[in-house]
Amino acid sequence: MMKTQVERNFESTVPYNTDWTSINWFKVEKYVDKLQKRIYHAESIGDSRKVRNLQRMLIHSNAALLLSIRKVTQKK
Repeated sequence: MMKTQVERNFESTVPYNTDWTSINWFKVEKYVDKLQKRIYHAESIGDSRKVRNLQRMLIHSNAALLLSIRKVTQKK
């Protein structure tokens, strides 16, 4: 399966041995936000196949997982 440009850009921000202080949170949030905007746009033009594919990409992304864990465990 071919990786998208967004996935390739994100790979370098999260090492396999995750040290929470070394994560580039700005890049993680930007990645998730961009995917969410793409989902919204695809939904607004009625492209249901693209919506499903983008939702699948978001659900399986490490960025979304890291961001959700951070939001649950830390107060901002």
